[in-house]
Amino acid sequence: MTTQLSSMSDRRLSTVGSFFQGLRPEERLTVSEWADKHRIVEGGPRPGPYSTAETPYLRAIMDALSTRSSYREVIYKKAAQIGASEAGFNWIGYKMDISPGVILAVMPTEGQMKRNSKLRIDPMIRATPRLYRKMARGKRSSQNTILQKEFPGGSLVMAGANSASGLRSIPAESLMLDEVDAYPTDLEGEGSPIKLAQARNRNFKRGKTFMPSTPTVAGASLIESQWDKTDQRKFFVPCPHCGTIQVLEWEQMKWAGNDIVLSPPTTYYECKHCEGKIYEKHKRKMLASGEWIPTKPENISPTRIGFHNNSLVSPWFTWAQCVEEFLKAQGNEADMIVFTNTILGETSKASGEAPNWNEVYNKAKDRPRNKPNKHVRFITMGVDIQKNRIATHVIGWGPDKRAWVLDYEELPGNVEEPQVWADLREVIGRKYIREDGLEMPIHKTCIDSGNWADKVYTFCKPYSASKKVVPVKGRDDQSTVYSAPVSVAKTAAGKNAGGVMLYHVGSTLLKKQLYLDLRLNKVDEDPIGPPGYIHLIKLDQTYFEGLVAEEERITYERGYPKPKWFKIFQRNEPLDTMNYARAAASIAGLDTRDNEWMDALCDTYFKRTPKPVNPEDKTLRSDGRDFWGD
Repeated sequence: MTTQLSSMSDRRLSTVGSFFQGLRPEERLTVSEWADKHRIVEGGPRPGPYSTAETPYLRAIMDALSTRSSYREVIYKKAAQIGASEAGFNWIGYKMDISPGVILAVMPTEGQMKRNSKLRIDPMIRATPRLYRKMARGKRSSQNTILQKEFPGGSLVMAGANSASGLRSIPAESLMLDEVDAYPTDLEGEGSPIKLAQARNRNFKRGKTFMPSTPTVAGASLIESQWDKTDQRKFFVPCPHCGTIQVLEWEQMKWAGNDIVLSPPTTYYECKHCEGKIYEKHKRKMLASGEWIPTKPENISPTRIGFHNNSLVSPWFTWAQCVEEFLKAQGNEADMIVFTNTILGETSKASGEAPNWNEVYNKAKDRPRNKPNKHVRFITMGVDIQKNRIATHVIGWGPDKRAWVLDYEELPGNVEEPQVWADLREVIGRKYIREDGLEMPIHKTCIDSGNWADKVYTFCKPYSASKKVVPVKGRDDQSTVYSAPVSVAKTAAGKNAGGVMLYHVGSTLLKKQLYLDLRLNKVDEDPIGPPGYIHLIKLDQTYFEGLVAEEERITYERGYPKPKWFKIFQRNEPLDTMNYARAAASIAGLDTRDNEWMDALCDTYFKRTPKPVNPEDKTLRSDGRDFWGD
């Protein structure tokens, strides 16, 4: 009996103890301390318990986001893939666990946010016991969706910067605005999505905003404009030889030669002070002793703080890999822009500056029109509709996105009359005889439907089944060459468009890529030039002016920088049609498939060609068959 009473007494004491344990205030932790103590990483390069020691440069950034920190805005201009998103997720986990409230997380698009929710947020919750126990489950499971997670005392709401409704839906104490340089500058006429989001936590005394982003174009970079207002802290590390602290900068990277394979293994970092050789093996110890120092102390503020890192601090991306990427980018302006933005974490020069038309003209060769050479594997056409003419641009495509201009032609005629459309149909049906005798059709045609959309849809309708001819519409703010097609159910006049599918194409992206490609050079001994090289033919001055007829400049709307395209020559049809032909090639598979696919596509033309153009010419293919399959 005594034993039974003692057992009951112990249970009562245990229950009382648990009750008071629940009342005990949570220990005071910073975000980095919480992550080291509780966060479990599922997947990624380092699965398992999270350790700030692996990325010590993130400690001060995370701790600036802690509840008891005075900072309200934490700006992080950074290279790609150095752990910034994980730092943001640690902050979100910290808020969900010990400092609950409403959190709004924003990425450039809703689609990206959904992927992050599935691939990053959900695994974090699932793998971290303290978070998993707090999530609504059972009867409340309906409160948890891809874009919203409920937990005691708060919720995590996720949105895309391309949705105004998602950014003005609820007040939020905490904002994570990820990759702001990919946000639209003006969202649905309501202004900057950053301002729309920040309006959500304006009334919270302890509200915080975390803004990590890779920069893009100088003068138009949103993260750069935010970073410029801060104390601009950089991570200083000590030299293992002389002990002098310094920021790891690209100019101090050294290697032997310029061979993509042989040079990277020779990489070392040269100390600015003692000129000692610092190797990758020294990095971990150097980072552990690093410290953030303001480089603009006059901007020090108790509420705003800014940080900057490049990829030289990354524990996963080696210095040798940085050098390899740099060597790969040589001679290609587009790749150098990517290197500057994503590895150096710096803004790049605007690529929308138009090349000089005369320099482009001087690269053109005096060769026959409409005569593909043996390197061309398939042909596309871009079409632009004007009131009194239709402009056409025929481009041949070869290995590694090299292009050959076959013809530029303007078909005269009133587009309200049927004759000019009949002329266009004849051009689309033409066959082009390659120099070896192969007969090649136009594989795909893109027609601008921005003007006279009804007539364009009606013209494209007979091609709906084959998708050989498709309407397109340009979008300056689209970040892809083309978007998934949408069905045009009816024309503006109410007529059935017969299954016509409309593609939106990224006008700004295509123009910038074209200008980069037009700047590429080739040596005379090289018949095909570097990847992306455009082989031009001698046409008149108006054509070459039209090919570079627009230039991107930075304008300001509501105080925010906004790139905008301006005409520098009156006629821009060569530029537009070249880009529509490029979009047609991308839709066909140029950007997603390899050279072998292109060769296989070309093989289908071999099979279709019924007989030699010149019966005496029986040139053999590499597989031993002649060009007509025998």
